[in-house]
Amino acid sequence: MTDEQLRAIAALCDAATPGPWKSGWSWQDAINGGKSAWSEGPVHVGDTLSQVAPQAIADAAFIAAARQDVPALLAEIDALRRQLAECQAQAEEAQRESYRRGADADRAVADARRERDAARAEAVELRRQLAETQDSAANGWARAAASPALI
Repeated sequence: MTDEQLRAIAALCDAATPGPWKSGWSWQDAINGGKSAWSEGPVHVGDTLSQVAPQAIADAAFIAAARQDVPALLAEIDALRRQLAECQAQAEEAQRESYRRGADADRAVADARRERDAARAEAVELRRQLAETQDSAANGWARAAASPALI
């Protein structure tokens, strides 16, 4: 439904007599096979035909347009509800995906921390082995220097 169509419906609604409206029939309508409609509300349009006729014409236009406007508005509501449901489903899926990605990121961070800790432990062990090797080599050179027969 276009904005222009919605504005046209709003204009008809604004021009019509405020409600609540009721439909009914009179004996004359029953004999002639017709129906009449009128508004019962806070607005007093007038007492003479010249006072009542312009408002009656606006009300009749509103009533006549209702036959096509109401189904169009209902179809618009249905379409908007479907779009809303689709958007809600997409938002829920995006939220689930965000949680999955967050969980994946948390796992990746935990893995990286474990790898870092393992690398630190390995570096500490390698430093210890290097120091031990250096001490052993230094002691070996010192013994060799003290004992010229070994050279």
